[in-house]
Amino acid sequence: MPEDKIINVILDNPGQTEVVKLLFEGKGDDKINVDLNVVQTAPKTNSQILIVAIAAGEAQVTVHGKLFISEKANGAKGSMIFKTLVEGEKAKVTVFPDLEVKNKDAEAHHGVVTMRLPEAAIFYAENRGLSKTTANQLLKKSIIEEVNI
Repeated sequence: MPEDKIINVILDNPGQTEVVKLLFEGKGDDKINVDLNVVQTAPKTNSQILIVAIAAGEAQVTVHGKLFISEKANGAKGSMIFKTLVEGEKAKVTVFPDLEVKNKDAEAHHGVVTMRLPEAAIFYAENRGLSKTTANQLLKKSIIEEVNI
């Protein structure tokens, strides 16, 4: 059964800052759909969004992220970064970053990093006495730790 989430972040007070770190992890045959909407309507607001999406097995994770900065948000800054990790041939992560900036004095950017667990790192860990499972868990943990900082 699909799991749908809608997350709205509103920055409507001048000078307001929001740091949002989200982790979505699909396993087995999970289907996760996320809509994240960040709306900045006040001057000098600042949003920093980090989304980590992981899919393993046959899981499918889809994240739509929209950052909207209104015409009234003079000096606003916004950042939306996606990091995705795919484990397995049938797993799938899809992200849709969307920026809509109506104020010419605002700054906004987005980025997407997509990766699979690096076989060279797993091989290295195995040669140091770790099992493949433990090596996978440690590498995945290092990616997830960014959200917990």
